[in-house]
Amino acid sequence: MLPFGAWWVLHHARIFSNKEYGIFLIRSMGAIVHRSVITPGYFRFPFMGKEDLQIGDTWTSEDHRGKGLAVFAIRRIVAVYARPGRRIWYLVDKNNLPSIKAAERSGLVRYGEGKRTKRFGVGLFGQYEIATKF
Repeated sequence: MLPFGAWWVLHHARIFSNKEYGIFLIRSMGAIVHRSVITPGYFRFPFMGKEDLQIGDTWTSEDHRGKGLAVFAIRRIVAVYARPGRRIWYLVDKNNLPSIKAAERSGLVRYGEGKRTKRFGVGLFGQYEIATKF
């Protein structure tokens, strides 16, 4: 249930900057074969605006990879949630090439590179910062 339980708590405690937290699921024969989590900004992402959203914790089951499910999910989320003045972020480790390719194929544009900071020596309390903009 982690991190979904933690995000649910953040949502209900109104820690997120808006109320649009959600999970996009794709099922096959009743089984979940893809998920993408939609989270509003909060203290860990100071670069996000009040109405911005982030697509993250994207996962596709091994036997369904390479079928375009992540691209479909990203495109659908953007189509449903996009509006003027809102940015939709997709954070990915620079070594996660399949995820980067899915983001590019879905039409997302690279904004920059970031880094994760620690607060009080603990990563959990840290933030993600944009180190270089493109």
